Amino acid sequence: MQIKEIQNGIHVDGVKAGFIASFVVTPDAHDTDFRVLTIDQIIDECADMGRGRVTLTGDDPLTQKDAPELIATLLDLDYKINLETNGGVPLKPIEAKIVDLLQEDESLNNLTYSLTYQCPSSGKEELMVVENISFLVKGDALIFMIAEERDLAYALDIIEANGTQAEIFFTDAGLGIEAITQFVSEHNLQDVRVQAPLV
Repeated sequence: MQIKEIQNGIHVDGVKAGFIASFVVTPDAHDTDFRVLTIDQIIDECADMGRGRVTLTGDDPLTQKDAPELIATLLDLDYKINLETNGGVPLKPIEAKIVDLLQEDESLNNLTYSLTYQCPSSGKEELMVVENISFLVKGDALIFMIAEERDLAYALDIIEANGTQAEIFFTDAGLGIEAITQFVSEHNLQDVRVQAPLV
């Protein structure tokens, strides 16, 4: 797999905010500064980090074909895995591959998703797989990064059109907490949590 870095850190948003973990970071499509590691090499580096939680993150780790094998292997080793995705890759077939690779089916209970659904300010909203929203379950996170006012209206439309069991976050990405809080209050969005990233 192409790996940008493996390092210990702390979650800055979503359900896992405040928790420490080892972060396995994959490069973006235009990045040439990365290492190519085997699954075993990644596992060894995670073990050296000494954390029981591993977060797979980056541009979108699911674009790498070995991601399901890495996730299944970590789960079988009793790691708690948080998979951060930007929502452009269908989750259902990915999880099916993970299940096929697992030694113990119950290990899947230690997998959570943090899906950052791209808003209009990102310019990537048309790349989203909307079916991913209903695939998420309790314990997962559906995160909307709010940088402009139009992102708020867009996020509301997405939520109203698609049911989800995930925890929903409006995370400030530049608009300001006050404006986001006012919108959430005015629209009585009782299932939305307003969040400022820790860093």
